Amino acid sequence: MINDIINQLKKIIFFLETFDAAWKENTMKEIFPVQAKDKIEEIESKLKEIKNYTNIIETFANWKSIGVWNASDLLTFLLTSRITIIVADSIEKSDKKMVKEEIEYLLYFINYLLSTNIHPPSETHKDHIPFYANDVSYSRTYKDAQNMMRLNLAKFFATKI
Repeated sequence: MINDIINQLKKIIFFLETFDAAWKENTMKEIFPVQAKDKIEEIESKLKEIKNYTNIIETFANWKSIGVWNASDLLTFLLTSRITIIVADSIEKSDKKMVKEEIEYLLYFINYLLSTNIHPPSETHKDHIPFYANDVSYSRTYKDAQNMMRLNLAKFFATKI
């Protein structure tokens, strides 16, 4: 499921990099008058003069808080914007099977996001109270499970980084 998104993001990244490079090519610049030839580079230069440029860019993928909150912005756009376009097209074509499958895909993806969203343990929700007996091989409380999940995620990311 995540690989579906990654493969499509690679296509989008390829498009964006190629699109940007095309606008910076001399063959494109020769189309415009002298004062407009380097407009893209000028815009980029002015953008980097913004006092909080780095802070703004870092919010796109802030490792301190990355996860469902950061990734959800992009995923929300892809799933609510792009999927709804194909749903609308399928409705227009009266393709009920396609509409059903598109909605199923979206719901499975939402289920994935909900299943992997780790909410911090809370004392008010009694996350420290055991659900299982002492002799089980897995976490007995939500708090213990959360601590283990976070530890495993941290170790996995640490080895990759």
